[in-house]
Amino acid sequence: MIPQPAGRAANRKRLGRLGGRPPAFDREAYKQRNTVERRINKVKQ
Repeated sequence: MIPQPAGRAANRKRLGRLGGRPPAFDREAYKQRNTVERRINKVKQ
């Protein structure tokens, strides 16, 4: 993951759900998404 400027994260946090992607990296959500995507790709093959 590429580090981001602190100002961007603070701005998204200030905007709340209108701010786009979440201001923090959620490791557990990323693991679950990765698992789902790998299984979908396996089914496609």
